[in-house]
Amino acid sequence: MMFQEPMTSLNPVLSIGYQISEALRIHRGISGRKARHQAVELLERVRIPAARSRLTDYPHKFSGGMRQRVMIAMALACGPKLLIADEPTTALDVTVQAEIIDLIRAIQREEGMAVIFITHDMGVIAEVADRTLVMFRGNGVEVGPTTKIFAEPKHDYTRALISSVPKLGAMTGKPFPEPFDVTGAERPCLNPSALLAEDDGPPVLEVRDLTTRFVVRKGLLSCAVGRVHAVEDVSFSIRSGETLSLVGESGCGKSSTSRSIMRLVEPDSGSIKLCGQELMGVNASELRERRRVIQMVFQDPFASLNPRLKVGESIAEPLIVNGTGSGAEIRHSVGELLEEVGLDRAAASRYPHEFSGGQRQRICIARAIAVPSESHHCRRIGVCPRCVNQSSDCEPLA
Repeated sequence: MMFQEPMTSLNPVLSIGYQISEALRIHRGISGRKARHQAVELLERVRIPAARSRLTDYPHKFSGGMRQRVMIAMALACGPKLLIADEPTTALDVTVQAEIIDLIRAIQREEGMAVIFITHDMGVIAEVADRTLVMFRGNGVEVGPTTKIFAEPKHDYTRALISSVPKLGAMTGKPFPEPFDVTGAERPCLNPSALLAEDDGPPVLEVRDLTTRFVVRKGLLSCAVGRVHAVEDVSFSIRSGETLSLVGESGCGKSSTSRSIMRLVEPDSGSIKLCGQELMGVNASELRERRRVIQMVFQDPFASLNPRLKVGESIAEPLIVNGTGSGAEIRHSVGELLEEVGLDRAAASRYPHEFSGGQRQRICIARAIAVPSESHHCRRIGVCPRCVNQSSDCEPLA
């Protein structure tokens, strides 16, 4: 089986080479140098660069997409007759996704392997599946050949899933974003006046010549042997109400760019202006204050939630840290936030492991939007994050 979240499936204190070799040793009786050689071949088959040198690396040194490739290599190590793939390509870019699907198909043909492919991606289903079973609230509502399911969906939920797939050109002639109509209900266009600032206003975020590099250390004394150029001279800006996409293959520097903007990793050079104010060079207390108007939803929801805290406590934490309301008010806000992301208020008393991957990501979104961008936040840094005015007397937001 290939599980949905590779970081929770990989042992954090064992190298990935040891973990792949372990399957070969236990199930195929291969040991020593031969197991190591086959582990390298498996990593190369799932397109991990410099596979031989990365055998001794630990899971935390890989990106989310790279960790998923390691999981795929481990699952394919023994040439299984039945492969259960639970969202195996979720963290991969589309080019590598196609390569992994082709790889699974090739092994399937060679060994007569059966595959149960679990996914919410309708495009992947159309590409990989001979037959499809559609599940809704624990029930199988429709089953049949994939081509027939797509051509003649019978159940309302199946039709909703198919209609949710974005179609190129569907927004032609529409100046502003609209939610996908997956329920058949009429949904209004987002109000552009509430989204977009004046054209001549300053950007919410302005990044100029951002460069982030990581030192590679090896040996007993951890000597520097090289540098990874994760982000090189990246520049962009975002205005109020605008969405900017960072697109590229796994490991190309997308997450490193976002972490550099938050200064979770320290950039080597460049300029980062949030609401017109420079983030580079500010001290810890100033940085903490300015971070109140920028939040982040991380790639791996399980790794970014404390497993010892109930999800209600995790969502309440930023409200408590920023001194937003009393205990009763915070509990009420947590319930509202959970409902806003499509979860029940009762979910606040449960732990992260009791939720699916998608539900955990909703919890992370709720936590990210928990701290309100109220006017007193604007005054304290001199900038309003909503209207992006260099003003100290913004009206409280509804």
